Amino acid sequence: MRRIGLALVVMLLLVAGGFLLSVTGSQLTGVEDISTVVTALSALVSGAGALLAAAAAWRSTGSPKPTSNRGTHPSALTAADLAQLDSDQAPVRLVGLYALERLAEQNPALQQDIVDVICGYLRMPFTPPAARADVARPTAPDGRDPHGEQEVRLAAQRILTTHLRHETHLGHKVPPPRWWQRRPPEPASRHWPGINLDLTGATLIDFGLTSSRVGDAAFDGAIFTGTARFSEATFTGDARFSRAIFTGDARFSGATFTGDVWFDRATFTGTAGFSGAAFTRTAWFDGVTFTSDARFDRATFTSDARFDRTTFTGTAAFDRVTFTRTAGFDRTTFSGDAWFDWATFTGGVTFNGARRLERVELYGVRVEVEGADMRRMWPPGWRAETGADGWQTLHRAAAPEEKGETVEGGPGPGAGGG
Repeated sequence: MRRIGLALVVMLLLVAGGFLLSVTGSQLTGVEDISTVVTALSALVSGAGALLAAAAAWRSTGSPKPTSNRGTHPSALTAADLAQLDSDQAPVRLVGLYALERLAEQNPALQQDIVDVICGYLRMPFTPPAARADVARPTAPDGRDPHGEQEVRLAAQRILTTHLRHETHLGHKVPPPRWWQRRPPEPASRHWPGINLDLTGATLIDFGLTSSRVGDAAFDGAIFTGTARFSEATFTGDARFSRAIFTGDARFSGATFTGDVWFDRATFTGTAGFSGAAFTRTAWFDGVTFTSDARFDRATFTSDARFDRTTFTGTAAFDRVTFTRTAGFDRTTFSGDAWFDWATFTGGVTFNGARRLERVELYGVRVEVEGADMRRMWPPGWRAETGADGWQTLHRAAAPEEKGETVEGGPGPGAGGG
C-alpha cells in the first residue's frame, strides 16, 4: 500500500511540475517568478503528503485486522460493541450484529458471551408486522419500524443457526463465508461448540436448528411463528420448551435429547413431528395441547415418558415407538385416532382416567413380561398373550363391548407405518 501511494505521489509531482514549467517556463525571467513555481510545487508536495497520510489512516481503521487480546476475558466485550444494537435505525443494528459475529469468530472465548447478547436481543418484546401490506400496524413503542426490526431479528437468528449447525459428513451444504474470511470454511469449521441458549419468552420467526448441536437450551414460553425446525438437532444438556407456543408446524424428527426435556403445557397448532426422535432421559409432555396431528412413530424413550393430561385433537401416532421405562397417559384425551401399533413396552404403562380410549389401537404391541414392581393398565378390550419367546403381544379381546358398541378388529390405519 505504501509503495503504491508513493508512486502516485511521484507521478503527481512530475505531471504537475511539468505542467507548471510548460506553462510558465517561457516567462521565468526573474527570481520572483522562479519563487512562485517553487511555492506551487511545495503546496503540491504538502497536499500529496496529506493524501498519503489519510490513505494510511483509512487503511489502519477501515480494513479488518485480527484482534490480539480481546478474547482473554468477558470484559473485552465493550460497550462500544453493544451500542449499535440500541440504535433506532435497523441498518445500524444489523451492522452491530455482524460486528459481534466477526468478533466471536476471531475470539472463541467470547462466543458464549456474544450468543448471550444475541439471545437477550431476541428475548425483547416484539410483535411481527402484518403480513399484508394494506394492513397498517402501529410503530413499536420505542419508535422502531416493525418491518426493519423483523429483518434484524431474522439476521440474529441466522447467526445462531449458522454457528450451531454441526455437519461434518459429506453431502451437506457448507454455509457461505463472511466477507472477512479469506477462504471458504471447512465443514463444521464455523461451528461454535458448547453453546447454551436462553430464548425464554422470545418471539421467533421460522426458527430453525436443523442438524445443530447445543448444550442447555431454554425456550420456555417462547412463541414460534411459522415453521419451527429442529430435525436432527442434538441437545447435549437439558432442553426446556415449557408453555411454548408453536403457531405452525414443529419439526423435531430425528432429534436427540441426551438430557431431560420439558414440553409441558406447550401448544402445538400445526403438525408436531417427533418421528425417530431419541429421548435419553425423562421426557415431559404432560398438559400439552396438540390441535393437529402428533407423530412420534419410531421414537425411542429410554427413560420415563409422561403424557399425562395431554390433549390429542388430531391423530396421535406412536406406532413402532420403544418405551423402555414408564409410559404415562393418565387423564389424557384422545379426540382423534391413536395408533400404538407394533410399539414396544419394557416398563410400566398406565391409561388411568384417559378419555376416548375407543380410539386407541394397540395391534402388534410387544410387551416384556411384567416385573414384580411394574404396573400396567391397558385400555379396555385389550389383553396380553404370552408367546414362545417370553414376550407378550396385545390383542383385542374376543368380544369387546365398550360403551354399548362393538369394536371391530383388524389392523388400524397406521399399522406398520409412520
